[in-house]
Amino acid sequence: MANIEKEKRKIKKQTNIFMNKSAAYQDKAEEVLTEASVTTRTDALYWAGLKKSLRKEYKKMSDLIKTYANTDHPLVYRTTVKKEITRLAKMKKVNMKLSPYTELFGNRANQGALKVLIEDTILSYSAALDAGYKMNLSILTRTQLQLKTAERALNLAIAQGLTEGEGIPQISNRILKSLRDTLKGGETLRAGSKRYKFKTYSELIARTRSREVQSTAVINTAMGTDNDLVQVSSHNTTTEICQQYEGKIYSISGKDRDFSGLIETPPFHPNCQHSISIYVKEFGEINGTLDQAIKFSNGDSEIHPTRASHIPLSKRGK
Repeated sequence: MANIEKEKRKIKKQTNIFMNKSAAYQDKAEEVLTEASVTTRTDALYWAGLKKSLRKEYKKMSDLIKTYANTDHPLVYRTTVKKEITRLAKMKKVNMKLSPYTELFGNRANQGALKVLIEDTILSYSAALDAGYKMNLSILTRTQLQLKTAERALNLAIAQGLTEGEGIPQISNRILKSLRDTLKGGETLRAGSKRYKFKTYSELIARTRSREVQSTAVINTAMGTDNDLVQVSSHNTTTEICQQYEGKIYSISGKDRDFSGLIETPPFHPNCQHSISIYVKEFGEINGTLDQAIKFSNGDSEIHPTRASHIPLSKRGK
């Protein structure tokens, strides 16, 4: 009887291991789907990686059930046979012939039945896994396609607006119309971790993409006129991600000995209001602000070289 209890504990332990591993693999697959639901990326390599990750987790679940069924089922079968033999042996008033356990477990009928049970378990579980994988792969593919379609429409609307010299309100209206024409049947879409109304998202994209274009234009103009420095605008922002850049001067090439290399350009975040402009070092020397500009840009001073209305970060928000 002690051996039976020991095997029962072993069965319980193996079952718990199976359930925990299976849950962990399912959680990983769910993470892939969650990432797909909040991303704004459309590049093929990124989506191929997501699909590969999903396939990997389903492969782990498939291998897990094969190992579990081939280990657990025989153990359960053996334990049950032993338990029944023990129970029958205790029926002293019943006269019956009890075959040895090894003979009962090892006969062809029992081994054949056990093989069928194992194969049936694996087949049933694998069929469910295959259906789940195909459904989730389809979700990934549809999400990728929707993002690509939306991005193409947005880029076309923005390009047309910029080409015609339109401002942010006009470009925003173009994007709004494009979204409604492209993503029919709704007035909201998910971007990043948030869901936006089409109108709000149109305004955000118009402002953000316009800032991207503006930054690129300034840098190209600076390089084309042999200027290596640009300065970030300043309006006493309370947005933490922007504060480290606000009002500072950067070297496009990274070779200027007085200023740090340019790594990030506006927009620093969606809806960012900051911009950059060309900074001419000689003008700073002429008007006597260059030394302070160097100190301010390198974090050695909180006093803006030219803006009297600039509020130091240590005092901002007080």
